Amino acid sequence: MPEMRADQLKENLYALLALGNETASRILADMPPQHLRRIEQAARTDWLPVELGVLLGELIWRHVGPEGMRAWSRAALRRSMAGTIMGPLLDTAVRLLGLSPAGLFKMAPQGWRAAFRDAGELAIVESGPATIVMDLQGLPEGMSREPFVAGIAGALEAIFETCKVAGAVQLAPPPPGAGARLIATWTPR
Repeated sequence: MPEMRADQLKENLYALLALGNETASRILADMPPQHLRRIEQAARTDWLPVELGVLLGELIWRHVGPEGMRAWSRAALRRSMAGTIMGPLLDTAVRLLGLSPAGLFKMAPQGWRAAFRDAGELAIVESGPATIVMDLQGLPEGMSREPFVAGIAGALEAIFETCKVAGAVQLAPPPPGAGARLIATWTPR
């Protein structure tokens, strides 16, 4: 069963505030109460069904569209990178590879494994001085839909903010066997 770390789901809920209190309240009102309770009552290290994250993403998409989804996703990953699961990965990446998009994107597959279990993988398939091409492979059903994939693209844009560079992560047609292709490009410092 595909699962998502409870810590990430909790950060995703907190990040709703990036959309404003009124919007966050509307999204939470649309989320089944038993799902919210399950997330809130879980220990941060617990694994929960990935469908909880997929549903939250679809609700956000419905309320705020693609740009709002990206803004929320960036806020969620920023929160996670300051937390107990992704924070140590960020610290390790900076120590080993420096504070650069290339270095942080190289750690993205480890970040994926920290947040998801039995839910496919994020693979780096090409890299250059200011470009990284990533494929999401073996995604379960809900994770291959546009709201979720666009959310992942938006979340990865938090790397640019962390490195204080301009950049974007775009969706591209995936090759056979991949659920999604993401292309990150940035302006080197």
